[in-house]
Amino acid sequence: MGFLYHSLISRRNFEKYSALFPHKQGTIEWRGLRGILDGFIKEDFNTILDFFKLAASFAKDISVALNSFDKIEVAGVTLKQVIDFAHKQGVPADKSAKAEVIKLARSFGFESDLEKKVLTALLENKYFKFRMYNDPDIKKIYMDNFTKILSNSEKYLNLFYNLFDRKIDLFFIINITYPDIERYQQIMINNFEVANKTFNLDSNWADAANNNLGLIGTFKSTEFIIKDIDLADKLHHLLKVCTLYGNCVFYVPDLEQFENTKLYKEFEYVQWKEYAK
Repeated sequence: MGFLYHSLISRRNFEKYSALFPHKQGTIEWRGLRGILDGFIKEDFNTILDFFKLAASFAKDISVALNSFDKIEVAGVTLKQVIDFAHKQGVPADKSAKAEVIKLARSFGFESDLEKKVLTALLENKYFKFRMYNDPDIKKIYMDNFTKILSNSEKYLNLFYNLFDRKIDLFFIINITYPDIERYQQIMINNFEVANKTFNLDSNWADAANNNLGLIGTFKSTEFIIKDIDLADKLHHLLKVCTLYGNCVFYVPDLEQFENTKLYKEFEYVQWKEYAK
């Protein structure tokens, strides 16, 4: 087990220009053939098509491997067993990490149950799962990003936590490769289901998307009232991965004008109605 851990998990001699490069941020980089899309083969469309077929096949194989992770064996040992070994023995844990996360979660004054959900989401993030907090520089970057996300989204977390009957899950999307792109720094309100309610989609909903918060959940037989057409693009960004079914209705001041928005095109299958001004 220890041999496999040191051979597969802890090795540091991967080269950046290898065909496969396991990046320390938790991604796998695959390098294709140099110049495949330029130079003397620019007009060779069959070669380019074959390249993308190869890339798609590779991505499919990786997906299959990830979905059968528990079954993959090396020398009779599953990769999950190797990972468990790494977490228990191979990688020393920073005992201060959990204390720091608890301190961060409590600093915002969330209601007890919401605070627990925030704490769980923090500890489930890949930053802690892969023990990257042993590197002080990476630790600072991540903790600064977690603090930024929670600072920006605190108001909206409380808002949606109550609007959705306190029945939500949370998870963080954070990637230090793109620290200045907001869509890579979000806390997602997840797994909620709201039924038979009416919501006024005002600036609080629209601004949530600009403050590091996203929604992934289900609205059933829900009425949405939108009074300001200018909010449509922000609302689209917030709601685009939500599921709407069971006679959901949007009420808007000008239906013809709304038909030109991304929000309408995203949910054109639901009912859209004008309300009396």
